[in-house]
Amino acid sequence: MFSRLIKSLCILFFTLTLSVTFAHASGKMEVKPGEKVTLKVEDQGLGSLYKWVVKKDKDLVSAQTGTVFTYQFDQPGEYQVNLTTTNSQETIRTTSVVVKVGEKFTRTPPPGEVASAASAFTLTTLPPLDKNRVHVIGDGKVLFHIEGGPDILEYRVDQNIYADSDNNGTANDDIDNASSESYLKGGYFEAHYKAAEAAKAVAEITAVARDGTKTKKQVEIVFDNPPDKTAQPLASFQSLPAASPEDQVVHLYGEEAKVGFYAETSVGNVVEYRIDKNIFEDSDKDGNPANDIDNLNDP
Repeated sequence: MFSRLIKSLCILFFTLTLSVTFAHASGKMEVKPGEKVTLKVEDQGLGSLYKWVVKKDKDLVSAQTGTVFTYQFDQPGEYQVNLTTTNSQETIRTTSVVVKVGEKFTRTPPPGEVASAASAFTLTTLPPLDKNRVHVIGDGKVLFHIEGGPDILEYRVDQNIYADSDNNGTANDDIDNASSESYLKGGYFEAHYKAAEAAKAVAEITAVARDGTKTKKQVEIVFDNPPDKTAQPLASFQSLPAASPEDQVVHLYGEEAKVGFYAETSVGNVVEYRIDKNIFEDSDKDGNPANDIDNLNDP
């Protein structure tokens, strides 16, 4: 019934005892009180063990084993269904589904209607956006950062609407971040592009709100030639989040944060891009905190 969930872990099928319209297989479901949900493991490894645990807030609601999970959600609220898979090599993998129980929104706006404010989101990229374009030096990565409100259920990223990455015969319906946390929560998603494989590349980000409305944004990926290697060396360095123009400081919030760095627009005969993410921290434990190369194993 669903085409994908978190592929790196396992694939689940959802079936309901009643006919229900609910979100794409994104790890979130909306059901009415009294409906029964059945989850089934599709990829069954020989000798694998499956344990299902359902919690509402911090309270244990149900615990089951086996390839099939069935539970009737009678009380409204938000539930977390966790699946732990242990294979014959004792490798443990986990995935989860959020089940929202209550009266659902089923309205879908007619074609051409402006999406609701609930599905509005902001998009920033690294390399930075330039009038809905991102310029990449040769083959490279683009880091997308998506932020939206609490009513958005999905953030779908099709990293190239002209490429059929899921091989289903339709190029512009891929969800390339289906196995990424960004699908449900937004945040960062890293897309890889190869100039030789993409005569034209346009990324499309779609936010799907609780009321069924959608907002789409497209970004054209432009492949530029490498800078002049014979020119006078000049370092060019950009980050996401961007540094404040007033003080050139990247401001971060919370205990942990992710920062992207991009230096490929530097000119001159550059042979290495060394990044020390904190000159006051000795990450290689050699006694000198200012000489680390923290991207040593990154292309």
